Amino acid sequence: MRFRHRRRQPVRFIPVLHVNDLATAITFWKSVGCTVEQFDHMYGFVICDGDEVVHLRVDPTVGPSPRVHATGEIMIIVNDPVTWWTRCESAGLDPTRLVDEPWGVTEFRITDPWGTMLRIGHPH
Repeated sequence: MRFRHRRRQPVRFIPVLHVNDLATAITFWKSVGCTVEQFDHMYGFVICDGDEVVHLRVDPTVGPSPRVHATGEIMIIVNDPVTWWTRCESAGLDPTRLVDEPWGVTEFRITDPWGTMLRIGHPH
């Protein structure tokens, strides 16, 4: 089975990540080359390469330790995974090596400060 990526998407999902510190989350997302439009002190919109990809919501019950509250992974499709990998490496985020996966995606992985795995790649 191969990754199924369509150019036109009739349905779009934007995950909302719960964080206990919006400033830390903004710093993390900026370090990978995204911007964050802050709605208020409790919510923000992450914009990567011109697309809104993730929302951030402050939740004081989320612990600061990785893997405590993380329940899944997020796949972020980008045009140039090599550039993204370089940004993550330069920011000290310890990305996995860039791999051509058998399901048809060139990708790497990083983990955010709250333990959510981010898979960043592009179909090949």
